[in-house]
Amino acid sequence: MFNPWTIIIALGAFVAWRWIASEKKRVSGELEKTRRSRKQVPVELQRDEDGVYRPRDER
Repeated sequence: MFNPWTIIIALGAFVAWRWIASEKKRVSGELEKTRRSRKQVPVELQRDEDGVYRPRDER
């Protein structure tokens, strides 16, 4: 017969292993989402009356 502590430790290790695996997937998904949202959007320039190029005012 197995020692009850052996079963408890084995079950705890299994739960921790599965939890760490799911956290890795969650964190990598969040990082990927952050990377996709940070892609640079080209800034449109507009020429002023003075001939200076400035970012377009989107208001």
